[in-house]
Amino acid sequence: MLIVAMQHLTLDKQNALTGTGFIFKSGWQHPIVSHHRQMPGASSPLFAEGQALLQSLLWCLDSQLRPKFIFSDCLLLVSKVNSDWHDRSALSGLVSRIRWLFSNFPEASLHFLPHQLNMDAHVS
Repeated sequence: MLIVAMQHLTLDKQNALTGTGFIFKSGWQHPIVSHHRQMPGASSPLFAEGQALLQSLLWCLDSQLRPKFIFSDCLLLVSKVNSDWHDRSALSGLVSRIRWLFSNFPEASLHFLPHQLNMDAHVS
């Protein structure tokens, strides 16, 4: 069974909240489960996208769901996770944790999906 996971993020800087979410699908058309969570704080959009991906991967582990493909509409984050990029920043530490979590899903891969094609994740 092909499992597709789509990640999303919402930032509410006025109320200092970050919303994260994930939708699992069997193939492209059949939703299995979705998960949403609000966290205190609102950082830069790129860092928040990384936090959303990290939380989504942790949720996958806890729920024992094994995605084959994970999609994010943040091209810069996908590029950083899929490369050997690193420096001494907090973002680099977050990207390292994401890569480590991916080691729990050896068949999974992270891909960029433009925002307009990721609407299911944003409305679920």
